[in-house]
Amino acid sequence: MAQLHIAVLNSAEVVSIPLDQLPEDCEEVLEVLKAEVAPVNVWMDVALAYISNGRPDQYVRVLQEATSREADEFYGDRFRAERVEVLCSLAGYHLSKAQHMRDPQRKGDLQTAESYGIRARTLDKREMLPFLIIGVVAMARNDLNGARREFEVAVIKKNQGKSNMIAYVALASVYFQEGKYNEALAYYKHILQTLGSAKCPPEVRDGMAACYFRLGKFDFAKKAFLRTLELYPNTAEALRGLAVIILREHSDHPDQAISEAKDYLVRAYKADPLDPATLIMASHLLLLKGSYEEVSKLAEVACETAVQDNIKAEALTLLGRSMHAKGKTPDAFTQYAHAQRLYRTLPLPHFGLAQIYVGKEEIRNAVTELENMLKTVPGSVDALKLLAHLYPQLSTKSVEKLQIIQDAAKRQHTDPNVWAVLGELLGPMDAKGSLEAYKKALDKFNEPVNGGAPEFNGGAGTSSPSASAKKEIPPKILNDAAVMFSKAGEYAEAQKLVKQAIAAVEESGCSESSAQPNVTLRFNLGRLHEASGNVKEASKLYKAILSDHSEYIDAYIRLSYINHHQGNFSEAQKWCKKALKVKPKDPTATVVLAGMYISDRNWHDAKRLLDSLVKGEYTTDPYALLCMGTLIISSAPTERRKDKDKDSANNFYLKALEYYQKAIENSPQNIYAANGIGAALAEMGDLKTAQEIFVRVKEAAASQGKYLEMPNVWINLANIHLAFGDYDSAIQVYENALARFYEHSNPTLLIYLARSHYDKGNLTDAKATLLKAQHLVPNDYTLKFNTALVMQEHGVRTLDKRRLGDDTDSVEDCKKAGEDIARALRFFSALRKLPPENTGIDAKKLITHMQFCTDALKRSKNVRDEVEARFKEAEVKRQQTRRVREEFEAKHRMAKQEKERKKEMEEARAAEEVRKQSAKLERIKQNWAEEAALKKAARKGDSSKVGRKRKIKTDDDGFIVHEEEIEAEKRDRRRKKGRMSDRQQPMPPEHHYEPEMEMEVDMGMEPGMDQPQMEFEEEPEEMRQGQGQGQDDLAAAGLLSDEDSMEQGELPEDGDLGPGGDGQSGQAAETAPEDDTFGDELEDKIDQGTAKNTTRLGDSDDD
Repeated sequence: MAQLHIAVLNSAEVVSIPLDQLPEDCEEVLEVLKAEVAPVNVWMDVALAYISNGRPDQYVRVLQEATSREADEFYGDRFRAERVEVLCSLAGYHLSKAQHMRDPQRKGDLQTAESYGIRARTLDKREMLPFLIIGVVAMARNDLNGARREFEVAVIKKNQGKSNMIAYVALASVYFQEGKYNEALAYYKHILQTLGSAKCPPEVRDGMAACYFRLGKFDFAKKAFLRTLELYPNTAEALRGLAVIILREHSDHPDQAISEAKDYLVRAYKADPLDPATLIMASHLLLLKGSYEEVSKLAEVACETAVQDNIKAEALTLLGRSMHAKGKTPDAFTQYAHAQRLYRTLPLPHFGLAQIYVGKEEIRNAVTELENMLKTVPGSVDALKLLAHLYPQLSTKSVEKLQIIQDAAKRQHTDPNVWAVLGELLGPMDAKGSLEAYKKALDKFNEPVNGGAPEFNGGAGTSSPSASAKKEIPPKILNDAAVMFSKAGEYAEAQKLVKQAIAAVEESGCSESSAQPNVTLRFNLGRLHEASGNVKEASKLYKAILSDHSEYIDAYIRLSYINHHQGNFSEAQKWCKKALKVKPKDPTATVVLAGMYISDRNWHDAKRLLDSLVKGEYTTDPYALLCMGTLIISSAPTERRKDKDKDSANNFYLKALEYYQKAIENSPQNIYAANGIGAALAEMGDLKTAQEIFVRVKEAAASQGKYLEMPNVWINLANIHLAFGDYDSAIQVYENALARFYEHSNPTLLIYLARSHYDKGNLTDAKATLLKAQHLVPNDYTLKFNTALVMQEHGVRTLDKRRLGDDTDSVEDCKKAGEDIARALRFFSALRKLPPENTGIDAKKLITHMQFCTDALKRSKNVRDEVEARFKEAEVKRQQTRRVREEFEAKHRMAKQEKERKKEMEEARAAEEVRKQSAKLERIKQNWAEEAALKKAARKGDSSKVGRKRKIKTDDDGFIVHEEEIEAEKRDRRRKKGRMSDRQQPMPPEHHYEPEMEMEVDMGMEPGMDQPQMEFEEEPEEMRQGQGQGQDDLAAAGLLSDEDSMEQGELPEDGDLGPGGDGQSGQAAETAPEDDTFGDELEDKIDQGTAKNTTRLGDSDDD
């Protein structure tokens, strides 16, 4: 019997407690643990003993006591690893508990587990386990990003000082759930390489197989599962995975696939009879076989054993499907609803509920469930097919979840009929998505049957002609696709499809059932000719249709439209009247004829026709209601200067609003009715609301792209901007509408644009715009009057602005202003000659403008003459100013050039001086180097080098010359000139020595003498500053000759002689040498120096 031993404090005795005989209440055990100050691992053993005995509450209590604040204070930094383990154990317990709970209890357990993990991480940040705990909590909250961050930290930590691969497994699992299968596979491979094949757990290879499967590498997935079974034969995950792969590999032979998959599932069931995933997969196979009782049994066991919500929801769905198949609809509904609550993104419960709702004729609820299903699986064929039957049964054809349908259109499927159904569904809502769906359907239909592979008949060796044949496309799908191509403006492709559909109908025979489709296809072909501009061919087709089917009303209406657009208004009305003779109360023909009456301002006949519709059996026809509202607005009084007139006009607009609102109620997607409501509100003065409506209508029309053109809403929106005084916005919208819809050639819109320019004060653009509009409709008298008015105003304003000008533009503008006024006068005169009843313009108003233009012309001539005179005078002044400026600029240039020339000369001289000084400095530095060499030789006692020393000095230009050369030159001069005359100046004092003498005195010094040796620097700083400063320093140091000193103007005076009074410097007098040899040599040098000085002075005097 296992026992727990607790050491007694300060004693060798121990307390033994049998693990299977622990007290029900752990309080006594806790007292013992506290009293004996038991280590943390003993507390952990006690807790594990309680949970193994089925007492999780006591397990939690023991661990909580071990992690209490008092325990933390007592243990301090001791037992860190054991305390981390205790905290993580508590976190793991609450994580396990949260898996079986629902919110809000589940949230509380997850929060508690996270708090224990954070405490453990704070206690020892080197441990891996706390980071794993926090990451698992994040995964339970579906926070994959947070889990990944924690696991990425965990992989660099250790578990009690040892490496562990569990963090890599957790990180790979996160990447797999995120759909990053390549990253997950890389981590699984790393684990396998690190642990080796023998030590690697089966979960790693199962994970690799799952990644390969999701990546489409089914062969690698199969090999991974098989390798797992070689090492671990009873691994349920590998057996299930192989069953799935077998079902996929043999999908063409379902019986064989189910048989082989069943063998693997039986082995998985024997390995783990309670594994919910195995039970669910087996239930799927049994459901295909129709074994509903077995499905119910397995699904119930899976529900009981499943821990995760998604697995339990799938088991409940299978249970519901089995009950649904057995006719137990209420029970099936309950199971579907329960599964949906557990896991809302599971698609099958939605489909099951939709089927039940269809059976109960709750169509809207069924549609809602199917739309929710399409959010998860946008390409579900079953959901799309069922929706195709349900949408027409709705009270309205609007579908709120349009985005779901659009996502489904982007999915590719092999069934072309599904794409055709999808295109039909999207037609009223999303023309672009509908066209894309039809294109996919046509592509799938045009794919060769059996992939184009040849098929052989018996052993004859001849290929079947149908082997590579294409699927036959139904004429309805061809026609529907042509309609969408036509809306997109692709008329050539649409005509091709319609002709193909006509040929298909004709090939099927001229039966009575194919007659009507053929007529519809021929009519659509005529519409395509009409849309592409081939009006003549379209008219032929419409008339040919009427010759065979005189009751086909649409052909009459199209012929009416063609004549109306060609300006044959009477002929257009005749075709509509013919249609009404065939079908007297046809709403389409009635509305079209009423619209023509409205264009002719024939309010009475238009109202008579529309009343016959809206007050008869077509009270809810949106087209008739819309036309009636337009009629009322168009016939409202335009004169609203008096309050009475305003009230009367508002009554018209209120009545129009009623009809527009009825049209909206019967057709919620009718944006034309919405535009009418905005127009009525704008006429009533509610511009802000009207603007909001126009903006929304414009956006709705723009969302359809080129499938829906609605220029009226653009014009209305621009009119609102103009009413608000936002001229720039109004101009921009007008110009965009002209370019988008009318190719800059709509006279009415040009007039609106000109009004915007006029109100903004831009008369130039207003005039140009009106002239362009007049060119389009030259017989519009009102337009001609407005054009003349703008030209008159433009000319007068130009004269007022330019009368004070004195430039060329002012003169030209005055000329153009006169031309505008003269042209306006011609326009007014031409209108005055016409009868007022034809022009609709008051004759008195024309006479007033004519007189004004006549006076303005006279004034324009005076203004122009005055401006020209000022221009000439100003031109003379400008010429004078220009000459003065040119003279000044010339003098300035010459002065600048002279200054630059002098500057260049100064720079050249300075450069030459620098060059000379640099050369002189280099020679002085060479002198220093030679003297330093001599001094060094003297110190070493090398008399051979000392005796051969050549005397050097600098000449007047700073160049170094040798003493022998100087003496030779002097002798030559004396031989030529003879002896010195009596006028020679006296000899210089004997105590004035050359610097070379002083330097040679040092040559014979012995160590220990009082005279310090002279030291020379290689390059004094002063020499770098300039040549003059360098010579001053040389003279101060006794290194310049008399000639050099004389050049500097610094001949020594008596006061500068040494203290001995004998002409020697103080230094020379103090350091008289005792060596006779050195003295003789000094005397010789002194004599030479004296002779040299005497000769130089005498020569200088002679010179």
